[in-house]
Amino acid sequence: MPAKKEKPEILGEKCGKDEIRSMIADFLLSASEHFIQLHGGRGVGKTYTTQKTIISDCLMNNRQFILTVPTLKQKESGALKKWTSKVLDLEFPAWQRRTTFQYLYMRRCEDDDWQLVGQCQALSMAEQDKIDSSVHEVDWMVWDEAMKINLDPGTADLLLELFLAAYHTVDRDENRVKAVFLGNALNKLDPLYGFFGVGIPDLKKPGLVKRTFNRVSWFVPMPPDLNDDPENAFRKMISGTKYGNVAAGQFDLSYGYLIGDPGQEPVTTCLGIEFTEDSYLLLMMSGRTVYIQACGKKFAETYAQKIYCVSFKDATRERRCVPRGVINTIRLALSAGCCKFVDEESLLTGASRLKACWNIPVL
Repeated sequence: MPAKKEKPEILGEKCGKDEIRSMIADFLLSASEHFIQLHGGRGVGKTYTTQKTIISDCLMNNRQFILTVPTLKQKESGALKKWTSKVLDLEFPAWQRRTTFQYLYMRRCEDDDWQLVGQCQALSMAEQDKIDSSVHEVDWMVWDEAMKINLDPGTADLLLELFLAAYHTVDRDENRVKAVFLGNALNKLDPLYGFFGVGIPDLKKPGLVKRTFNRVSWFVPMPPDLNDDPENAFRKMISGTKYGNVAAGQFDLSYGYLIGDPGQEPVTTCLGIEFTEDSYLLLMMSGRTVYIQACGKKFAETYAQKIYCVSFKDATRERRCVPRGVINTIRLALSAGCCKFVDEESLLTGASRLKACWNIPVL
């Protein structure tokens, strides 16, 4: 008898604004995982609730948080002050505060000592900075706007690696620090989705909680009373528009002419390209059309007439580097509208791989 398939964990479906925000706070504090991703539409309370929860926790327990930003320019332009000013004004009005581009200090009154509550770190300078010497008091690291729609996949990969290196410096293998990644549901190509084990089907399920080892991702759903609020004229105005769908946390699932498969058409040539140990692209030539399919190692070795590797340093006599002619064939097919991806996952994976390796824009 086949094993019973477990239903995915769904959190916050059809809940109101206040309930969702309470759930976010509880999710942050109670999660046993150390890496937490919150993604979804605009205005559901991801950032504000995270700010309020983390600052409250730091003040109560005499701990600290680190806000990470990609570049030194963002840090020096006052990212820490901009990120905290609203929540401090509204939630902590009785507290005195002093903010520089590097530190946030707070105290209840002039008789108290200043408490270091937050720091800001530029990921591009993580190795040089080594942050502050008091990293053993840090319990939280936050990366806001972590998922970007227009970020080059190669840059996104690098930033993730820099964040992990910075985290390791702060946590010192003590399994103490919680890392929180915040962003809107915009870019399916972002490597953070792969890091958290979030696949293409998962991005169609608001409310889905995805757990992998030491990582948890929550697609925060849009509260009905936020979209349907009669007082929110802007939300009503943009309802049904492309941006309205983005703001509501919906992905664009239609790619029109880019999706297609050979069907009954004869495939004359089938080539494979190995990117990682179990990430391949199949290039199937049928007439003037090139069909591209993302697949694993076993599938590629079964159907590809020849398999290439991406880099010369990995080339062997049996598995040579991709010839320039094959790369140009993909470019020409795309420009002529004769390149198809067999499904959405192949499109998204292929777009990321082709752009990162050979700067071939697809989307």
